[in-house]
Amino acid sequence: MERKILRKNVTMERKIMENLKRWNTWWYEKKVKESLKGIERDNKKELLKYLDLKPIKILVGARRSGKSTLMYQIIDRLLKRGVNPLNILYINLEDPEIKKADFDTIINVYIELTNVKKEECFIFIDEIQGKREWELWLKREYDLQGFKQFFISGSSGSLLTSDYSSLLTGRTLTFKIFPLSFREFLRFKHFEIVEDSLNLIPPDKISNIKHLLRNYIEFGAFPEIILIDDGEKKEKLLNEYYESIITKDIIARYRIDGEKIRRLAYYLVTNTSAFHSYKKLRAVTNLSYDAIKNYLKLFEETFLFFQLPIFSPSVKNHFSYPRKNYCIDTGIRNAAGFRTTMDIGRLYENIVFIELKRRNMEFFYWKDKRQREVDFLIKKGLSVLNLIQVCYSIDDDNTRKRELKSILSGLEHFELKEGLVVTSDVEKEELNKKNGKKFKIIYKPLWKWLLE
Repeated sequence: MERKILRKNVTMERKIMENLKRWNTWWYEKKVKESLKGIERDNKKELLKYLDLKPIKILVGARRSGKSTLMYQIIDRLLKRGVNPLNILYINLEDPEIKKADFDTIINVYIELTNVKKEECFIFIDEIQGKREWELWLKREYDLQGFKQFFISGSSGSLLTSDYSSLLTGRTLTFKIFPLSFREFLRFKHFEIVEDSLNLIPPDKISNIKHLLRNYIEFGAFPEIILIDDGEKKEKLLNEYYESIITKDIIARYRIDGEKIRRLAYYLVTNTSAFHSYKKLRAVTNLSYDAIKNYLKLFEETFLFFQLPIFSPSVKNHFSYPRKNYCIDTGIRNAAGFRTTMDIGRLYENIVFIELKRRNMEFFYWKDKRQREVDFLIKKGLSVLNLIQVCYSIDDDNTRKRELKSILSGLEHFELKEGLVVTSDVEKEELNKKNGKKFKIIYKPLWKWLLE
């Protein structure tokens, strides 16, 4: 019996050893493969600022948003700084053989294989949420100061929930990774923009940017999608992403009824930038209030859908008013949702929402007493900083007046002097009077706002 167990352990350790070699190619090549580094992300600059600090670096975001590539880019920087390649361990917990083993076994195999000193090692752990009680092991190793630094990634916001965060309080720095910004998207398309030159771009270049913006809106901003030319293949892969998030990150992990949660997901992916209430969702999906509340939380944790609340001094209103639903990526929305029209206005609004999330803003929607709506209210601390209205076209006079009345009502209510209307093509500033007060309205094309 003991011999069988010993043989089994030896076989498992041999498989771990082989797979670690497969993932950590810099051990023998002395560099990160070009195919793994991808195109540089803006998040890299932010991460590098904190590279020498001890706290655990947590990269969290939707599947396929570029977390692994970002890890490879950091590994590449460490190698260029002269770190011994053997002192960098990358653990991919989506590798079946590696996932089977506990962390201590993986580390012991690593040290046996490389003969490194633990205190000189940088440990990168990808998709850590797939491992049970990872936070206990990580806390122990961090407190014992056995390793130089930890970098971990996950496709679930549960890494940031109270159970984990309280256990690792004071030991982490968190970086949220979203699909590509429009500036990064242009970089992937070999179209670099210097921020200070936005007002100096010639008309033909602006036409190119607008064309690329249509592509950005239609197929979204996941890095791998952008590198594919065929539209049909893009859609197929986007549907795979959508299904993978629901299946792997929610159904398999939380053992949830697949049919029920897919029913709600289909409604949400179809109705982006739209209001919903628990009552409405229950009528559409036939799910209980508790199930809907739980599923919406899981969607947000896995970065698939987000729910935007109303801005109100009343806590009761904050929770009881309908919320607006947004999707992580317009490409997923277009591929997985039901469409009869382009819904360009809703897609514009979704793009602005995700960009505000990417910029780490605190924001809400707002309505006045006459139910006139402002799409986004930007807040910092106790102060309301700005109001943003999203309107694809203001060519129609009734549409323009409606949107203008809404934002002017908000500006007067919050005593702000100017507001922003994001449009397709209009770029101008105008002064408007309301109740004897003057307000400046800035109209700006979406592409320019995204690049600022």
